[in-house]
Amino acid sequence: MKRWILALVVLAGCGKPLYESNPGSSTGSSGSTGVSQDLVVTGTRRAPNVMFVVDRSGSMADSPDGSQASVCTGMTGQHDLNCKWQQLLTVMAGDGSSAEPGYVQQMQDSLSSAAGEPAQLGLITFSGGNDACEVGVVQQAIAPNSASTIDSVLATIEPLGATPTAATLAVAGQNLQAAPDSVGRDSYVVLLTDGAPNCDANFQVSGENCLEGTQACASEGACFNADGSPQSPQTPLGCLDEEASVAAVQNLHDNGINTFVIGFGADFADTNNLANDTLNKMALAGGEALSTSGGLTGTSFYRASSAADLASSLGDVAGALQNRCSFRLSQAAPETISAAKVQSGNDTISIDFGSMLLSADRMSVTLSDSVCQQVMGSQVTFRFTP
Repeated sequence: MKRWILALVVLAGCGKPLYESNPGSSTGSSGSTGVSQDLVVTGTRRAPNVMFVVDRSGSMADSPDGSQASVCTGMTGQHDLNCKWQQLLTVMAGDGSSAEPGYVQQMQDSLSSAAGEPAQLGLITFSGGNDACEVGVVQQAIAPNSASTIDSVLATIEPLGATPTAATLAVAGQNLQAAPDSVGRDSYVVLLTDGAPNCDANFQVSGENCLEGTQACASEGACFNADGSPQSPQTPLGCLDEEASVAAVQNLHDNGINTFVIGFGADFADTNNLANDTLNKMALAGGEALSTSGGLTGTSFYRASSAADLASSLGDVAGALQNRCSFRLSQAAPETISAAKVQSGNDTISIDFGSMLLSADRMSVTLSDSVCQQVMGSQVTFRFTP
């Protein structure tokens, strides 16, 4: 869990942890003037943890424009390219025919290079089990240099099942919090889904919320039996699970884990629907919204209607993460800070309030995107003025 602290200034130089006098500061009570001590500590840059949460539900077998259903045909990992799952697989893992790797490997390489240490990636997919709303499966736990394993695992998976988003995000949070070698690392979820969450076990089925046009149930027949009678109120499959899913993203954010939300396919081409509204709310809750204008016509999450769009969205996410930098401090920052400086090369840059995020234990610092772009190297020196 992190909290924001005051202004940051970037200065040149380097040094080992020590206290130095700051004659210009006043300390003590009753207006007495004294000499405060600057704390100078080393900061070691840390690459992030990134958990991909990937929708492998049955609708991923459809074409991206929604005009064709179940077009994933052929061997595992070798489907028709008009199939959403095959397009996702090609973008994330590469097509094997090009020297250019997929975006999972590209993200690992770029984040690792920026930090000077391996980024730690993981993969969770929706279950696709006999119970379509079963909680997601950890296909690859958070680990360094795991991109090739993630690529291989994706190639063995078939689109099947429903969209248990809320429960699967909870699993992602648990895995990130238990990840090894994570002190000082920021953690993120990249959620990639082709539809609204539709596994609400508490959805109360009625004529009012299941009438055609209400969009409250995402699957045909989710609310009514073949004879037209309402299904059991406990039937979760196909019914919109907005409240729990938004709450799951908010819970991740409250625990220091931000979520990038990517919507892939025809469900999000029409902005005037509940699927769009739900993902907007999730993006806003996740702390990585494209804009702060949610609602039915908002553009808070990443939209992808084709393989090219999906590649662009994942590239944008990777770029955003590369512009973040977190540092593990060699000594805890002071409880009270009136000013701070980070020494990096020969650059000296003054930073306004809100440009530095300090962890609860005061042993880790995350710099804002604009500052991070100007900080070079895997080690810097921070100077904190009480």
